Amino acid sequence: MDLHGITTVPEERWYKEFGINAELLIDHAWGRETCTMKEIHMYRPAKHSLSRGQILLRNYSYEECFVPLREMVESLLLELIAEKALTKYISLGVRYADKKVKGTGGSRRLSKYTCSLEVLSQAVLELYKKTTHPHQEIRQLSVGFDDLVSREAVPWEEDLFSTSQDREEKVYQVERTVLSIKEKFGGNSILRASSLQEEGTMQFRNTLVGGHNAT
Repeated sequence: MDLHGITTVPEERWYKEFGINAELLIDHAWGRETCTMKEIHMYRPAKHSLSRGQILLRNYSYEECFVPLREMVESLLLELIAEKALTKYISLGVRYADKKVKGTGGSRRLSKYTCSLEVLSQAVLELYKKTTHPHQEIRQLSVGFDDLVSREAVPWEEDLFSTSQDREEKVYQVERTVLSIKEKFGGNSILRASSLQEEGTMQFRNTLVGGHNAT
């Protein structure tokens, strides 16, 4: 039976056959949409992820990648804070200049939900050290924060990373301030010293629009 055939059958019969699920079948057959555009735009998934990747401007050595990896974690952290969210899972992808070498990386589950730059940077770098070929030149990196949840939804005993709630809040407020300044004055208004090193990519990438040179 096609959709037109469904519309010719009394609705009571479908409810008797399928119970409350018949409503979905009937609405679909008649072309009804019970969910409004307003509700669609307001929808936010309970859990989602953030990711960032970049093709390096040249081949990087194993050691040189520590700088852009930290920068990528910092960029993702600011997105995490902007969403007032926490993460408990990190992921990493590494592709090499020699295309014959299979990409490496993986994922790691943290002990607690967090939005700590210290904890997330350490986790990503530890995963990098564990999975990356140290003698291969690298051309592409990607980092992800997965299974995001609202910061308010996580009880303190499952939250963040240290023993001091007061210290946690101070660190969080500092990162929120950094985010506010960057949003107002641009991504290069505040840079860590490591981003000024030759290996740093953040300063240049902040001048790009949609991945292209803005000048």
